[in-house]
Amino acid sequence: MSAAYDKSKFKKGFWPFVALQFQGAFSDNVYRYTLVYLLVRASGVEPTMENTGTISGIAGMVFAIPFFLFVGIFGAISDRLPKKSVTFYSKSLEAVIMTLGGIAFYTVSPMLLWATLFLMAAQSAIFTPCKYGILPEAVPEEKLSWANGIIQGTTMVAILAGAGLSGPLCEWLYGAGGDGPGVQWVSPFLVALAFVGIMLSRSMFNPPAANPELSIPLNPYSGLGKYARVFWNDRWIGIALLSYAFFWGMAMLINMNLFPYGYVTLGLTETSISMMMAAVTIGIASGAFAAGHISRGKVEPGLVPIGALGMAVCALFLGFSNESFLSASLLLFGLGFFGGLFDVPVAAMLQQRSPAHMRGGILVFTNMCSWLGIFTAALLFLGATSIGIDAQTIFLFAAAAIVAFGGYIMIAQPVFFLRTVLWLISNTLYRIRVVGRQN
Repeated sequence: MSAAYDKSKFKKGFWPFVALQFQGAFSDNVYRYTLVYLLVRASGVEPTMENTGTISGIAGMVFAIPFFLFVGIFGAISDRLPKKSVTFYSKSLEAVIMTLGGIAFYTVSPMLLWATLFLMAAQSAIFTPCKYGILPEAVPEEKLSWANGIIQGTTMVAILAGAGLSGPLCEWLYGAGGDGPGVQWVSPFLVALAFVGIMLSRSMFNPPAANPELSIPLNPYSGLGKYARVFWNDRWIGIALLSYAFFWGMAMLINMNLFPYGYVTLGLTETSISMMMAAVTIGIASGAFAAGHISRGKVEPGLVPIGALGMAVCALFLGFSNESFLSASLLLFGLGFFGGLFDVPVAAMLQQRSPAHMRGGILVFTNMCSWLGIFTAALLFLGATSIGIDAQTIFLFAAAAIVAFGGYIMIAQPVFFLRTVLWLISNTLYRIRVVGRQN
């Protein structure tokens, strides 16, 4: 940075920033899920695998595109300008987009609904580099892990709240016989939240621009080759990147599949489908917390095969289960829990093994690859539903894919399997307590 920034009073601007990013994640999920529910109802026919799958698949693809299409441009903007300014402008843009969303909801125009979803995702993609880049610039180093934990935890709660509220909200606005106020009233609610975000952005911390002389690249992918070479040359970090992209691709596949699984297989309402999505999110958060606790202060690759096995078993049972909302929710919680065990050590490996002088760029590249994984999963899901594959078969495919990928990483890097065995032994047959690890 061009000038020293006083980080000693960071908390004064930190908590408005926490509230602001919570609002953004919450609004994104309310809008996205309400859009899917609206289009399913507006189709005028009984929900089928084809129509629910097509709608949820397109929503996943449209939402993912801006996050990898403009990655270099938005990252450069967040470094060239003060991140507080970028945040303020992105929140102002959000208010405009949510107003346009109200028109889309009122007219039930599919093209306008998809366009506003794309714009909303683009606005979130503008904010994302600020969200993760501002903390090292504004928070003291000794508080950085604490601040990251708060941001990650509140983001997960916001996603949970948005996914959980969208179903009941949609049902209430529709009314029992279609005589409710109308789904378009979601828009004023989200516009009001966007203005809350604008006000919060005025109170967040304000470090100077990281690199005011940085040029905005015309080619958003220029310079990414050097980061790709890091992953190619270091097998550990390369496998971590593949694992991270695979996990988020599978997470999106499961998320999209819950719409046809809930509507068609189990015959559920929007509220119950939202509760199943909440079960997955609670599971991921619980698994992430458990992984942090049982890792005992170090990166533990041995949890990755355990997480993969648990996810595969839960997905397998979901493929054969069509009995009840409760059993499905418990299996989805388990799927999310083991997903948290899988994801945490992978993310930690990426951070730990990234060269310090390239860490920011490597994390941007990782984020781009994860969204490419999400886009690919959405594309595969659309293809599967178009040829008549049902929701339970997709769960079985997910189970097989997880087993195959877990086997691949243990063959490519056998130490994963060895660390799993050692972790199981040291936590069952033998209890090992390490004293003075820091020395």
